[in-house]
Amino acid sequence: MLDIGWTELLVIAMVAIVVVGPKDLPRLMRTVGGAVTKVRRMARDFQRQINDAIRDEELEQLQRDMAKTGRQLDSDIRRSLAVPSPTAATPPAEPASSGDASAEPVMTPLPRTREEALAAHAAREQASGGTVVAMTPKRPTGTPVPEAEAPVTPAPDAGPTAAAGGQP
Repeated sequence: MLDIGWTELLVIAMVAIVVVGPKDLPRLMRTVGGAVTKVRRMARDFQRQINDAIRDEELEQLQRDMAKTGRQLDSDIRRSLAVPSPTAATPPAEPASSGDASAEPVMTPLPRTREEALAAHAAREQASGGTVVAMTPKRPTGTPVPEAEAPVTPAPDAGPTAAAGGQP
């Protein structure tokens, strides 16, 4: 700011007392203080407006750069996958006949649940003429096995007749 030392301030105060007089000096100091406050506020507002304009310009430039990068990535991905753009007019694909061996397989959506997967597996097995293999869902770890599903194992010291319920 202004590089004024104590001696310069003392000289300015002495001149102000002589020129203005000791009676009007407090009112002059209040007026000067208010003017300095207004000038500082205007300078701060001006600096804030400049900073906001710079920030807005930087954000707009960033948005333009991001949009350009997005378009480049989209075109690169489409080019690498050889996917036609959605605006290009493409004739609709004709369905392949079921007897045509060179037809591409039809893509089906993936099942969302285990039950859908089991039903799809059973349908495929049945359509191919194979046997349907029963798939049982897995039990979470730590859950007890119900008695109906528990495996029957003979006691280690008992013979084969003891496990069958007979007498030795």
